[in-house]
Amino acid sequence: MKSLSRVVELLWDTYNLILGKGRSKHGKTVEWTSKDLLKGLEEFVPIYETRPIKNNMYGMGFDHSFGLWFIACWLKPDLMIESGAFKGHSTWVLRQAMPDTPIISLSPRHPEKYLKKGPAYVDGNCTYYAGKDFVDFGSIDWPNVMKKHGISDLNRVLIFFDDHQNELKR
Repeated sequence: MKSLSRVVELLWDTYNLILGKGRSKHGKTVEWTSKDLLKGLEEFVPIYETRPIKNNMYGMGFDHSFGLWFIACWLKPDLMIESGAFKGHSTWVLRQAMPDTPIISLSPRHPEKYLKKGPAYVDGNCTYYAGKDFVDFGSIDWPNVMKKHGISDLNRVLIFFDDHQNELKR
């Protein structure tokens, strides 16, 4: 892994580029500060070093993993949904951020299939719509799923799309 100072520098550059030095493209300010990001980064680095999938080629790297983890920790959602699980790395990241929060994972191929070829992560407390049980995000009966999970405020749900699909069609 690159040195921590170089990682911080790259993340800070990305943060400034995307958020315009603390502002979104719509002019809204973010709730966190650079100190919050640095504190989160210091907490995340040792967590990331314990990841079960060390070589996540074609999957998330350190920067996106940190971003997902930080947002999940910051928002503290009541439910997390991921569309696109691949080997399960993002499921693992979400679980590290929120150990007791339910996760729903949608992926055409179940992460357990990758265990035969090498490291993968399958979460025992995750509801998988994967493999033979796969249902695309746009075809799920979300009102029923939200009711099942006791969700009445959709603002308390974090949805992470990493499925390489056109969301506009959904």
